[in-house]
Amino acid sequence: MEIQIKIINLLIDFLDILKSIFKNFIFKLMYLSRIKYNNIFTVRMLKNTRVYLSSNESKLYIGKKMFARRNVNLNIVGGTLTIEDGVFMNNNTSINCMENIFIGKNCIIGEGVKIYDHDHQFRKQGIFKYQGYNCSSIHIGENVWIGSNVVILKGVTIGDNVVIAAGSIINKDIDDDMIVYCEKKVITKQIKRKSKVCWFDKIYFIVKIIWLKRKKYG
Repeated sequence: MEIQIKIINLLIDFLDILKSIFKNFIFKLMYLSRIKYNNIFTVRMLKNTRVYLSSNESKLYIGKKMFARRNVNLNIVGGTLTIEDGVFMNNNTSINCMENIFIGKNCIIGEGVKIYDHDHQFRKQGIFKYQGYNCSSIHIGENVWIGSNVVILKGVTIGDNVVIAAGSIINKDIDDDMIVYCEKKVITKQIKRKSKVCWFDKIYFIVKIIWLKRKKYG
């Protein structure tokens, strides 16, 4: 039985590899020179991973052995996204590039991570979505572990060998060999329950019973 399970798992992995290679060639045909692979046969992108390059100015470079799990979104709008060798992206990662984002070798990106090299302008009169963007490059060094649901904002440089705890918001530079976390206080309060029935509740209960009886018996 164990041998059968192993064979089935190997077949599933083989099919995933074939699907990934096919998907990579589709992306290459769609975007031609705007997308470059170091080795197209070693890059794996699982179900619902999407690559979007909006214009001729949008560029994507993918290194060897990049692995993207399900629902990964690579959205490049006029910028350049560079993903070096051995980068792993977990489910629901979203990278949004309008200027320049660089991700170094062997980085681990947890579930639900969001990376933005831009934010919206909002100080002019009128509708926010028409006011444009402020952009600034992001550089992530080698061997960085980014925990689940981390948000990395524009203009940030992260050094090598950095660990970023889950749920952190990164808006400042981080040096090499650092552990980063955001302190969040967990506040608990005792539920205050009524120990005795107050006189108002008693009166209300008696009146309600009398009213129901009168309604029942006319």
